[in-house]
Amino acid sequence: MLTNSERSKVAKFFKDPHRSQATRQSDRNSDEKFWKKYKKFGQTVTSYCRN
Repeated sequence: MLTNSERSKVAKFFKDPHRSQATRQSDRNSDEKFWKKYKKFGQTVTSYCRN
């Protein structure tokens, strides 16, 4: 699951899609960890919704 601050960060992606691209391509370790967690969250939600 995502923390409150991570969910807030994701919500901002919808207002500014470039922000998600910048986060995904960032060299910062914290952004890389976040993006991996975000991808896993998306896969989990997709799997849950399909069942």
